[in-house]
Amino acid sequence: MNTTSLLRLAAAASLFASPTFDARACGLNWAWTLDEALEKAKEDNKLVLLFFTGSDWSPRSIALDKQVFERGEFSDVASSKFALHLADFPQRTRLAAQYEQANIALAERFKVRHFPTIVALMPDGTEYARHTYTHEDAVEMVGWLNHWDEGYRKERAASTQPKQASK
Repeated sequence: MNTTSLLRLAAAASLFASPTFDARACGLNWAWTLDEALEKAKEDNKLVLLFFTGSDWSPRSIALDKQVFERGEFSDVASSKFALHLADFPQRTRLAAQYEQANIALAERFKVRHFPTIVALMPDGTEYARHTYTHEDAVEMVGWLNHWDEGYRKERAASTQPKQASK
């Protein structure tokens, strides 16, 4: 199934559910929009973690929620080192139309083919890294986050070092 078909199926299924959405899921402080997350990333000099999930129907998304998001070690690292945005595609809960359309556009832009997918973005919105979750535990996921954060900081430090003139 291609990305557009998958997204249309997820969006169509959400039409039969109630109109609520909690962007503060699992105690994490999710930005309501990607622009808001990117702005925070620019202000705080950090990456954005963009999570694509089917929170109430995708078995791996539900596992990510329970086995990773709800763990203190993950939420501490994610909240302190990254700006967060959740692009959810629920089927039992109805998103406001503006969020549903924005999420579909983001999934198409980043060519998401599986849920959940985690995309790390530079503060300018370009993709830095990605990972498709396959039941890693919180410790493994914290390892991914620390690896991305350390790599980003090293790259930034190297790019801000003054160039030495060659003799």
